[in-house]
Amino acid sequence: MRNLLFFIIITSLLISCEKTKQKNYAHFGGVIINPKSNFVVLFKDEKLVDTIRLNSKNQFLRKLDNLKEGLYKFKHGSEFQYIYFQDQDSILIRLNTWNFDHSLVFTGKGSTKNEFLMSKLKNETHNFKNISHYYNLNSSKFHRIIDSIEKNNYKDYNSFIEQNPDLSDDFKIYAQASISYPLARAKELYPMIRQKRMGHYNYDSISPAFYNFRIKHPINNTELTDFYPFTSYVIAHLYNKAYYTKYTNKVGTVTSNMLHIIQNNIEDEEFKNQLLSKVMFDDFTNENSCGISDKEFNIFKEYCTNEKYIASVENMVLDSRKVVNEKPLTNFDVLDMKGNPKHIKNIINNKNTVIYFWSDKNISSEFLYKRISYLERLHPQFDFIGINIQSDKNITNNAFIKKINSKNQYQLSENSIAHSFVTSNNLTRTIIISDGIVKNNYANFGSKKLSDQLNNITKK
Repeated sequence: MRNLLFFIIITSLLISCEKTKQKNYAHFGGVIINPKSNFVVLFKDEKLVDTIRLNSKNQFLRKLDNLKEGLYKFKHGSEFQYIYFQDQDSILIRLNTWNFDHSLVFTGKGSTKNEFLMSKLKNETHNFKNISHYYNLNSSKFHRIIDSIEKNNYKDYNSFIEQNPDLSDDFKIYAQASISYPLARAKELYPMIRQKRMGHYNYDSISPAFYNFRIKHPINNTELTDFYPFTSYVIAHLYNKAYYTKYTNKVGTVTSNMLHIIQNNIEDEEFKNQLLSKVMFDDFTNENSCGISDKEFNIFKEYCTNEKYIASVENMVLDSRKVVNEKPLTNFDVLDMKGNPKHIKNIINNKNTVIYFWSDKNISSEFLYKRISYLERLHPQFDFIGINIQSDKNITNNAFIKKINSKNQYQLSENSIAHSFVTSNNLTRTIIISDGIVKNNYANFGSKKLSDQLNNITKK
């Protein structure tokens, strides 16, 4: 609390010292508890705005000159959150990295709108869980319930706007999007969830009027392409069309359909490239194993114009092919937590094993600890071996890593051949092994399907 009061006083002094009538600036500061690094990074539209270093008390403060009003992202460690700046805002944050989103608090001028926006973003996951059982209803009843929820949410929004008359029209766009797009996404998901729950579903049984909401929710809105509620809606919209093409028209795979639909429907080139790349990564994370065929990969390369995305996906494809299903895992070297060299085959010793390769660039140590604790309780027949791929980094002092069984934690040695099949650092690559034989060469560490795969192995 003292840290936060300190920054409130400092910011007040900075504002009072503005002798000129300068505009287009803001102050951004705060305190980070249990920091993952010694800096905070600020982005706008995926472009770096500033890197702000923490002082010895884990505090930071920066004046942002030539400020462009709008939605920004601040990132610390592997996690990020949104923040909206208007001219002459003085926004302070306080967060604990052990509970990043739920511990985040805003204070200062401009904090009220950010607290409102944050509350809507936090509620998205909660609301989806609350409406999950409504997917058992027919489409007409489901539509009416979602519309009723949206109506109630807009009552809160209108009340908030009345109490805060200085809010800009641009901010209102994001505030409204945080309310309406998650619910529009729920409607897009309706036929797909019904199909999965029932094992079959007649897409044509949905009246065309069900999709009238799309008129007010266009998928080509360049103002919102960096805002999660919008992008998640667009993805659901496109997947809905891809599933329809597969299950009703009996054409293509979901992945190939998605690639064609993105190419034909998304106008902004960079947003199109992002979506094309996401589809390819989703194919890895949602399938039981690498599901990308040469045909799908070639379609992706034909449509994507971003060489960085192409290289990243290509690395992932090549990585997957260097570990072969139904074959023994190639032996490679690792270091235990004391720096002693070990051979992976001696560690596995033909036991049921889940090997996950991780770095703090693709997963937070907090999530890693919680996920491993859960999986170990659920699947005691398996050893869970964690291998940090950052051979130049000391992980022994990480608070969460200390909580994980140290005998199951390793790092890749600098010259380990395993570096050759973890070149793609976008995912936490996971390999499932039974009796020394690879059963899944590219499982998804965070997927619910992982437990199903492990259960299937132990049943045999």
